[in-house]
Amino acid sequence: MRTEIGRSYFLIGHSFASNIIPEIIKLGDPNLKGVVFVDCTYQGFEEIINARISYAETMLALSDEALDAEVRKWYTGMIATHPTDEERDFILASLKHCNYRWLFESVAGCREYNRKHPPDETPVKDNLPVFIMEAEFGVGANLRASWVNHFKNARYYFFDKAYHFFFITEHAKFNRLLEEFIRDNDPPEKG
Repeated sequence: MRTEIGRSYFLIGHSFASNIIPEIIKLGDPNLKGVVFVDCTYQGFEEIINARISYAETMLALSDEALDAEVRKWYTGMIATHPTDEERDFILASLKHCNYRWLFESVAGCREYNRKHPPDETPVKDNLPVFIMEAEFGVGANLRASWVNHFKNARYYFFDKAYHFFFITEHAKFNRLLEEFIRDNDPPEKG
């Protein structure tokens, strides 16, 4: 991030970015102006890790054909109750180049990952603004799984009756909140 971007930036991540954002925070890059967790699960509790591993192992036990069907059903269940065709197609397009086995092998390895990269060791800095957005039918269903427990002074927004991909299905509200957060923490220069 330091060498490629070379200037101030905000880090915004969804879902599995829960493993990436903390590691970037740990780097302490002075150009990092703030972070946004978009329905990212905090994997700092044993019951959360166990549930994820159990689900991943169930998926990995399936044949390739059955796994394909289950992943599509799983993804569709996280979209919304009534997405537009365009929203559904856009979200499902992310599966085109996804290796499902790799995805669930990664989830199944979260205990080992946490040993190497403990989420609770993510620094909490007064000068690093944090925004946590969660969906009622996503992370918001289990407050214990929220990063807000770690970043107690974070800006927080709960998307009522929303699903995991609310940044697409409720993009107008999401974009407005994101723009406000960035503007509040990186005001335009005067003059």
